[in-house]
Amino acid sequence: MSHQLLEPFLVHIRIDGFEVPTALLVILLKTFIYSAICSTVALVYFELMYLATRYLYFQGFLKRYAPLDSTRHISIVFWSLMSAFLLPIFTAVTCQSGMERSFAFNPVSCCAHTLLYMAIHDVLFFYMHFAMHKFHSLHLVYKYVHAMHHDAVHLMNAYAIGYADFGDDLLTIGVPWAIWTLIAGSNWWNWMLPFSFMLSATYIGHSGYRSSSPWFTLFNPLFLPIMLMVGKQALSPADHQVHHTYRRYNFGLFLRLLDKWHKTYKKSDKIAYDVHYWKKWVRVKENRDSLANNKWEAGIKFEELAI
Repeated sequence: MSHQLLEPFLVHIRIDGFEVPTALLVILLKTFIYSAICSTVALVYFELMYLATRYLYFQGFLKRYAPLDSTRHISIVFWSLMSAFLLPIFTAVTCQSGMERSFAFNPVSCCAHTLLYMAIHDVLFFYMHFAMHKFHSLHLVYKYVHAMHHDAVHLMNAYAIGYADFGDDLLTIGVPWAIWTLIAGSNWWNWMLPFSFMLSATYIGHSGYRSSSPWFTLFNPLFLPIMLMVGKQALSPADHQVHHTYRRYNFGLFLRLLDKWHKTYKKSDKIAYDVHYWKKWVRVKENRDSLANNKWEAGIKFEELAI
């Protein structure tokens, strides 16, 4: 029996003088293809949310903490998404290859699993994020893994979420997702809907929009029930804007709880304005120049100038 399980790995392909098990190649190929598909779908979702929120903003339904930058950095965001999907998909392909998936949908179970996922991911994310910022011994990790994400300081849009080094999302997103893949069990919805909620929530967290608008509940069916349960403990886009501005505060992913416990929570004093305010603001050259101070904001194009 053990020989039968190992048999696929006993068949090798010689590549540049090295013998590689064919089963391993198949696993790696599946992981890459599935990750590429998921990353493409997520990228399309980001673009649709970007266009939808821009439309609502132009129509006066949403307010922003800064003018809307149209910078995309598509290739960087795609590979950042790939780094987030690789580990959980590899985990599913290897550890759960024979698992029979259930598609039975139970809204109560789904919300409960999402809350559990949020708690697990928030703890893992907070301490990894906190360590990269706070400990001098991890300075090189910050420099080569996380610093790129902080090139987005003043301006935030949908794509700021994925403006990061490959290793950043591999650690802070991929590892928690892989752990959740092992915990979630066989139900497809309990496994994947928390992931979709995370993508939607972090999109909004980096969007630069004031999040109190009910329009955001349209983008994910879990928003309304989860926000009703979490309430004011949820981190807002303004909270995350504080983190990108000061870097010493607001390290959480979903919740304020750990930041409040460690006394690293800082309330934002920024005011959100409508499109008419920012349209006048960006027409003043000194205002535009005050924002173009890093890689993300080099060559920025404001959407307000097009209307």
